Amino acid sequence: KDDLLENLLPGTYILKAIASDYKGGTESSTLTFTVVEENIGEGVPKSNLAPIVNFLIPDPDVLLIKPSTVKVEVSAKDLDGTIDNVRLYINETFVRQEDYFPYQWVWDASLRQLPPGKHTLKATAEDNNGLTSHAEIVITVKDQ
Repeated sequence: KDDLLENLLPGTYILKAIASDYKGGTESSTLTFTVVEENIGEGVPKSNLAPIVNFLIPDPDVLLIKPSTVKVEVSAKDLDGTIDNVRLYINETFVRQEDYFPYQWVWDASLRQLPPGKHTLKATAEDNNGLTSHAEIVITVKDQ
């Protein structure tokens, strides 16, 4: 798998492979190919990829002892465009949207007042073409 070859822009390319043996002999082969971008409507490229989103903080399955503030940090990237926003949810309840990197939530009241129990954190990233993807982790809060 080669990220360079997977993310080529439309155009004509020449790919040359060279093989060599232990005696120093070489053999090569050349391939010319063209990458074409097809549109599926409203300017969205057919090759549009959904964003990639991951939790950096907290660790999955973390145990927090009350009183404690949950710090959340999310990584989001789009291989063929840009990230428009990242939204954080706790137990499916919207907390706040971040439009710019770094995607962090620290002092939100909902993160400071989590009751004891298991809580699902979900981060949803949306790219510049409207595609979304999400990541989820579960944290546990206990009384002292």
